[in-house]
Amino acid sequence: MTTIRTQGLEFEIIGPARFTEVFDVALADLVAAPEEPVRDPIVIEVLRSGARSWRLIVSGSVTLDGGSMAMVVAEVLVAINAEVARWGGTHGVALHAGAFMANGSAIAVCGSSGAGKSTLVAASVLAGFSFVADEVCNVDVDRLTVAPYRRPIGLRSAGAAALGIEVPEGGRHHPYTQTYPWPVGGDVGLGAPVPLGIIAVVQRDEKWREVEIDRLEPANALTKLVTLTLGASGRESETFRRLEALVRSIEVYDVCFADSHDAVRSLTELANRVAG
Repeated sequence: MTTIRTQGLEFEIIGPARFTEVFDVALADLVAAPEEPVRDPIVIEVLRSGARSWRLIVSGSVTLDGGSMAMVVAEVLVAINAEVARWGGTHGVALHAGAFMANGSAIAVCGSSGAGKSTLVAASVLAGFSFVADEVCNVDVDRLTVAPYRRPIGLRSAGAAALGIEVPEGGRHHPYTQTYPWPVGGDVGLGAPVPLGIIAVVQRDEKWREVEIDRLEPANALTKLVTLTLGASGRESETFRRLEALVRSIEVYDVCFADSHDAVRSLTELANRVAG
Protein backbone atom coordinates (compact mmCIF):
# COMPACT_ATOMS: atom_id res chain seq x y z
CA MET A 1 0.00 0.00 0.00
CA THR A 2 1.15 3.52 -0.82
CA THR A 3 -0.05 6.35 1.43
CA ILE A 4 0.25 9.94 0.27
CA ARG A 5 -0.79 13.25 1.79
CA THR A 6 -1.30 16.67 0.31
CA GLN A 7 -3.27 19.77 1.33
CA GLY A 8 -4.92 17.99 4.24
CA LEU A 9 -6.04 15.03 2.11
CA GLU A 10 -4.81 11.46 2.52
CA PHE A 11 -4.91 8.78 -0.17
CA GLU A 12 -4.39 5.05 0.30
CA ILE A 13 -3.44 3.28 -2.94
CA ILE A 14 -3.88 -0.47 -2.63
CA GLY A 15 -2.72 -2.89 -5.29
CA PRO A 16 -0.19 -5.50 -6.42
CA ALA A 17 3.48 -5.03 -5.60
CA ARG A 18 4.33 -3.90 -9.13
CA PHE A 19 2.02 -0.90 -8.73
CA THR A 20 3.20 -0.13 -5.21
CA GLU A 21 6.76 0.06 -6.50
CA VAL A 22 5.73 2.46 -9.27
CA PHE A 23 3.73 4.76 -6.99
CA ASP A 24 6.31 4.76 -4.20
CA VAL A 25 8.77 6.22 -6.71
CA ALA A 26 6.50 8.39 -8.87
CA LEU A 27 4.67 9.90 -5.88
CA ALA A 28 7.71 10.09 -3.61
CA ASP A 29 7.31 13.82 -2.93
CA LEU A 30 3.74 13.30 -1.70
CA VAL A 31 4.63 10.14 0.23
CA ALA A 32 7.10 12.25 2.19
CA ALA A 33 4.59 15.03 2.92
CA PRO A 34 4.27 15.51 6.71
CA GLU A 35 0.78 17.02 6.63
CA GLU A 36 -1.87 15.64 8.95
CA PRO A 37 -5.09 14.65 7.15
CA VAL A 38 -8.28 16.52 7.97
CA ARG A 39 -10.67 13.78 6.78
CA ASP A 40 -10.84 10.01 6.30
CA PRO A 41 -8.49 8.57 3.67
CA ILE A 42 -9.59 8.34 0.05
CA VAL A 43 -9.08 4.71 -0.98
CA ILE A 44 -7.86 3.86 -4.48
CA GLU A 45 -7.75 0.14 -5.36
CA VAL A 46 -6.03 -1.55 -8.30
CA LEU A 47 -7.35 -5.06 -9.07
CA ARG A 48 -6.64 -7.48 -11.88
CA SER A 49 -9.50 -7.77 -14.40
CA GLY A 50 -7.78 -9.92 -17.04
CA ALA A 51 -4.50 -11.56 -17.94
CA ARG A 52 -2.90 -8.19 -18.70
CA SER A 53 -5.61 -5.73 -17.74
CA TRP A 54 -6.61 -3.94 -14.58
CA ARG A 55 -9.59 -2.43 -12.79
CA LEU A 56 -9.37 0.85 -10.86
CA ILE A 57 -11.76 1.60 -8.00
CA VAL A 58 -11.83 5.05 -6.40
CA SER A 59 -13.88 5.47 -3.20
CA GLY A 60 -15.89 2.38 -4.07
CA SER A 61 -16.67 3.35 -7.69
CA VAL A 62 -15.12 1.68 -10.73
CA THR A 63 -13.42 4.36 -12.84
CA LEU A 64 -11.47 2.10 -15.20
CA ASP A 65 -12.01 -1.53 -16.23
CA GLY A 66 -9.78 -3.50 -18.56
CA GLY A 67 -7.04 -0.87 -18.65
CA SER A 68 -3.34 -1.33 -19.19
CA MET A 69 -0.74 -0.62 -16.52
CA ALA A 70 0.00 2.74 -18.16
CA MET A 71 -3.69 3.66 -18.17
CA VAL A 72 -3.98 2.79 -14.47
CA VAL A 73 -0.99 4.98 -13.54
CA ALA A 74 -2.43 7.88 -15.54
CA GLU A 75 -5.93 7.46 -14.08
CA VAL A 76 -4.65 7.31 -10.50
CA LEU A 77 -3.01 10.71 -11.03
CA VAL A 78 -6.27 12.00 -12.56
CA ALA A 79 -8.21 10.77 -9.51
CA ILE A 80 -5.82 12.46 -7.09
CA ASN A 81 -5.98 15.68 -9.12
CA ALA A 82 -9.79 15.63 -9.04
CA GLU A 83 -9.93 15.29 -5.26
CA VAL A 84 -7.32 18.02 -4.72
CA ALA A 85 -9.20 20.33 -7.12
CA ARG A 86 -12.52 19.60 -5.41
CA TRP A 87 -10.96 20.44 -2.05
CA GLY A 88 -9.38 23.62 -3.42
CA GLY A 89 -12.59 24.69 -5.12
CA THR A 90 -14.42 24.41 -1.81
CA HIS A 91 -12.09 26.84 -0.08
CA GLY A 92 -10.93 29.06 -2.94
CA VAL A 93 -10.27 28.68 -6.67
CA ALA A 94 -8.71 25.62 -8.27
CA LEU A 95 -7.00 26.54 -11.54
CA HIS A 96 -5.92 24.09 -14.23
CA ALA A 97 -2.35 25.21 -13.80
CA GLY A 98 1.12 24.48 -12.58
CA ALA A 99 3.25 26.88 -10.59
CA PHE A 100 6.85 27.60 -9.68
CA MET A 101 8.37 30.05 -7.24
CA ALA A 102 10.75 32.85 -8.20
CA ASN A 103 12.02 35.42 -5.68
CA GLY A 104 9.49 34.36 -3.07
CA SER A 105 6.36 34.52 -5.24
CA ALA A 106 4.50 31.92 -7.28
CA ILE A 107 4.04 32.22 -11.01
CA ALA A 108 0.88 30.30 -11.93
CA VAL A 109 1.02 28.76 -15.41
CA CYS A 110 -2.52 28.08 -16.67
CA GLY A 111 -3.55 26.30 -19.85
CA SER A 112 -5.64 23.58 -21.37
CA SER A 113 -4.26 20.08 -21.84
CA GLY A 114 -1.37 20.16 -24.32
CA ALA A 115 -0.73 23.89 -23.93
CA GLY A 116 2.76 23.27 -22.56
CA LYS A 117 2.24 24.26 -18.94
CA SER A 118 3.78 21.13 -17.40
CA THR A 119 6.78 21.31 -19.74
CA LEU A 120 7.25 24.96 -18.77
CA VAL A 121 7.06 24.16 -15.05
CA ALA A 122 9.57 21.33 -15.53
CA ALA A 123 11.88 23.76 -17.36
CA SER A 124 11.63 26.13 -14.39
CA VAL A 125 12.75 23.33 -12.04
CA LEU A 126 15.71 22.55 -14.31
CA ALA A 127 16.58 26.26 -14.20
CA GLY A 128 16.80 26.11 -10.41
CA PHE A 129 13.43 27.52 -9.37
CA SER A 130 11.26 25.89 -6.68
CA PHE A 131 8.47 23.62 -7.81
CA VAL A 132 5.08 24.54 -6.32
CA ALA A 133 2.39 22.63 -8.24
CA ASP A 134 1.42 20.82 -11.42
CA GLU A 135 -2.02 20.39 -13.01
CA VAL A 136 -3.95 21.79 -10.02
CA CYS A 137 -3.17 25.20 -8.55
CA ASN A 138 -5.34 25.93 -5.51
CA VAL A 139 -5.53 29.66 -4.83
CA ASP A 140 -6.70 31.26 -1.59
CA VAL A 141 -8.36 34.37 -3.02
CA ASP A 142 -8.55 36.15 0.33
CA ARG A 143 -4.85 35.74 1.11
CA LEU A 144 -3.67 35.59 -2.55
CA THR A 145 -1.58 32.50 -1.91
CA VAL A 146 -1.05 29.17 -3.68
CA ALA A 147 -1.11 25.87 -1.82
CA PRO A 148 1.84 23.62 -2.80
CA TYR A 149 0.80 20.46 -4.63
CA ARG A 150 3.98 18.52 -5.21
CA ARG A 151 2.66 15.69 -7.35
CA PRO A 152 5.02 14.50 -10.08
CA ILE A 153 5.10 16.71 -13.16
CA GLY A 154 3.21 14.94 -15.94
CA LEU A 155 5.33 15.01 -19.10
CA ARG A 156 4.49 13.64 -22.51
CA SER A 157 7.39 11.94 -24.28
CA ALA A 158 8.01 14.92 -26.59
CA GLY A 159 8.11 17.37 -23.68
CA ALA A 160 10.47 15.19 -21.68
CA ALA A 161 12.76 14.75 -24.70
CA ALA A 162 12.82 18.51 -25.37
CA LEU A 163 14.02 19.11 -21.81
CA GLY A 164 16.51 16.24 -21.79
CA ILE A 165 14.57 14.36 -19.10
CA GLU A 166 15.08 10.62 -19.48
CA VAL A 167 11.96 8.47 -19.34
CA PRO A 168 12.60 4.95 -17.95
CA GLU A 169 12.56 2.40 -20.75
CA GLY A 170 10.19 -0.53 -20.91
CA GLY A 171 8.13 -2.71 -23.19
CA ARG A 172 4.55 -2.53 -24.32
CA HIS A 173 3.25 -2.95 -20.77
CA HIS A 174 5.49 -0.27 -19.31
CA PRO A 175 3.65 2.09 -16.88
CA TYR A 176 4.87 5.29 -18.60
CA THR A 177 3.77 4.79 -22.21
CA GLN A 178 1.17 7.58 -21.90
CA THR A 179 2.61 10.16 -19.54
CA TYR A 180 5.78 10.14 -17.47
CA PRO A 181 5.16 11.36 -13.90
CA TRP A 182 8.52 13.02 -13.28
CA PRO A 183 9.23 13.11 -9.51
CA VAL A 184 11.03 16.35 -8.81
CA GLY A 185 12.46 15.52 -5.39
CA GLY A 186 14.52 18.17 -3.63
CA ASP A 187 12.82 20.33 -1.02
CA VAL A 188 9.83 18.18 -0.13
CA GLY A 189 9.35 20.37 2.92
CA LEU A 190 7.69 23.11 0.87
CA GLY A 191 4.37 23.01 2.66
CA ALA A 192 3.45 26.60 3.53
CA PRO A 193 1.29 28.61 1.11
CA VAL A 194 3.26 30.71 -1.38
CA PRO A 195 2.29 34.32 -2.24
CA LEU A 196 0.86 34.52 -5.76
CA GLY A 197 2.76 36.93 -8.02
CA ILE A 198 1.27 36.67 -11.52
CA ILE A 199 -0.92 34.35 -13.59
CA ALA A 200 0.13 33.34 -17.09
CA VAL A 201 -2.30 31.75 -19.56
CA VAL A 202 0.09 29.88 -21.84
CA GLN A 203 0.08 28.37 -25.30
CA ARG A 204 3.05 26.60 -26.84
CA ASP A 205 3.48 26.56 -30.63
CA GLU A 206 6.56 26.29 -32.81
CA LYS A 207 5.40 29.22 -34.95
CA TRP A 208 6.44 31.75 -32.28
CA ARG A 209 10.09 32.63 -32.71
CA GLU A 210 10.16 34.55 -29.45
CA VAL A 211 8.03 34.75 -26.34
CA GLU A 212 5.00 37.01 -26.75
CA ILE A 213 3.40 38.41 -23.59
CA ASP A 214 0.25 40.54 -23.42
CA ARG A 215 -1.46 41.72 -20.28
CA LEU A 216 -5.15 40.89 -20.13
CA GLU A 217 -7.71 43.35 -18.86
CA PRO A 218 -9.69 41.94 -15.92
CA ALA A 219 -12.78 41.20 -18.04
CA ASN A 220 -10.75 39.27 -20.63
CA ALA A 221 -8.76 37.52 -17.91
CA LEU A 222 -11.99 36.45 -16.24
CA THR A 223 -13.32 35.04 -19.51
CA LYS A 224 -10.20 32.93 -19.97
CA LEU A 225 -9.85 31.73 -16.39
CA VAL A 226 -13.48 30.62 -16.19
CA THR A 227 -12.63 27.92 -18.75
CA LEU A 228 -9.52 26.91 -16.79
CA THR A 229 -11.15 26.39 -13.40
CA LEU A 230 -11.47 22.96 -11.78
CA GLY A 231 -13.53 21.58 -8.93
CA ALA A 232 -16.34 24.13 -9.32
CA SER A 233 -19.25 21.77 -9.92
CA GLY A 234 -22.22 22.93 -7.84
CA ARG A 235 -20.40 26.12 -6.85
CA GLU A 236 -20.30 27.93 -10.18
CA SER A 237 -21.63 31.27 -8.92
CA GLU A 238 -19.35 31.35 -5.90
CA THR A 239 -16.35 30.38 -8.04
CA PHE A 240 -17.16 33.12 -10.54
CA ARG A 241 -17.26 35.73 -7.77
CA ARG A 242 -13.92 34.49 -6.45
CA LEU A 243 -12.39 34.68 -9.93
CA GLU A 244 -13.68 38.25 -10.28
CA ALA A 245 -11.90 39.18 -7.07
CA LEU A 246 -8.76 37.35 -8.17
CA VAL A 247 -8.36 39.11 -11.54
CA ARG A 248 -8.84 42.49 -9.84
CA SER A 249 -5.96 41.73 -7.48
CA ILE A 250 -3.48 39.73 -9.57
CA GLU A 251 -2.21 40.60 -13.05
CA VAL A 252 -3.01 38.02 -15.73
CA TYR A 253 -1.06 37.62 -18.98
CA ASP A 254 -1.39 35.80 -22.29
CA VAL A 255 1.91 34.06 -22.98
CA CYS A 256 2.76 32.43 -26.33
CA PHE A 257 6.05 30.59 -26.70
CA ALA A 258 7.94 27.89 -28.57
CA ASP A 259 10.85 27.26 -26.21
CA SER A 260 10.06 26.50 -22.56
CA HIS A 261 13.40 27.77 -21.27
CA ASP A 262 12.84 31.14 -22.97
CA ALA A 263 9.36 31.31 -21.48
CA VAL A 264 10.73 30.70 -17.97
CA ARG A 265 13.24 33.53 -18.36
CA SER A 266 10.59 35.92 -19.71
CA LEU A 267 8.10 35.08 -16.97
CA THR A 268 10.59 35.48 -14.13
CA GLU A 269 11.72 38.84 -15.54
CA LEU A 270 8.07 39.91 -15.82
CA ALA A 271 7.27 38.78 -12.27
CA ASN A 272 10.24 40.76 -10.96
CA ARG A 273 9.02 43.91 -12.72
CA VAL A 274 5.47 43.45 -11.40
CA ALA A 275 6.80 42.98 -7.87
CA GLY A 276 8.66 46.26 -8.29
